Amino acid sequence: MTDLFESVRDFVIAHRKCLGISGDSLTFLGGLLLALEALWKKSERISIAVKTTTARYFPKAEDAAGKSISPETTEETWVNRWHLISQLGTIAMAAGFFLLLLCRIFAE
Repeated sequence: MTDLFESVRDFVIAHRKCLGISGDSLTFLGGLLLALEALWKKSERISIAVKTTTARYFPKAEDAAGKSISPETTEETWVNRWHLISQLGTIAMAAGFFLLLLCRIFAE
């Protein structure tokens, strides 16, 4: 176990700047992914409104995949999309903080 600890320590010390830049980049990417929902909220609302209007005037309308258009399916699609993006953002931020923490722990 100590050999593993020392090899990780040696690796971090040898590549400290690279790990720090990678940690900062992942943290930035995670924050950006988590902010995308707020940035694109207007586009989401417009998309749902357009599909709602389409479904109201054309009840048998279908999307490109052949599925029936409804406000519920459109909103579910957006919710699923933002759920995936928020998971990726959280993972990226956690990985970035972990790399930064490694750099600080093994700093000499």
